Amino acid sequence: MSYIVDIDKSILIQKVSEQKSIATKILDSFTFAALYFAFTALIIHFISDLTTNTLEIKHFILLIISVVGLSYMTIGFSIMNKLQNFKITNREEIRKLVFEYLEINKIPIIGRSNRMIIAEKHCGLFSWGKRWIIIFDGETDVFINCRTLGRYNIESPFHSLRDKRRVEELMENFT
Repeated sequence: MSYIVDIDKSILIQKVSEQKSIATKILDSFTFAALYFAFTALIIHFISDLTTNTLEIKHFILLIISVVGLSYMTIGFSIMNKLQNFKITNREEIRKLVFEYLEINKIPIIGRSNRMIIAEKHCGLFSWGKRWIIIFDGETDVFINCRTLGRYNIESPFHSLRDKRRVEELMENFT
């Protein structure tokens, strides 16, 4: 699958600006809307159940889990596409270290240019996939985004906080 990123626009808006087909955009929107609807429907069901029935601890626990899940998913959607900016001193050294990191973690590079590296590892039977987008801007800036992928390369909003931390750990090793 080809994956096209508008580098200049991504740097300008500090988010990954990808060029997707209309069908892919519709499928992504449908998937995310279905997740929101499911959590919202659960919350509404539990709240209406509280007004008609006696409060059981299992209802209360499921309500809390639904509210936390919806909140976590909303936070994940808001940070999923953000690029984290890091100041670097030596662009070529960082490029070399990124290639070594990707090789050690067995993440194949699917796209590469002088300004950008895209690496993607597909999910396995018991593992999640990862997509790394690394954009170099000049000699002093690098922008990095990591996403967790499920089946059919559907991006997971539930892993966004961990992905953000993964990028920070990567840059801590380089500086």
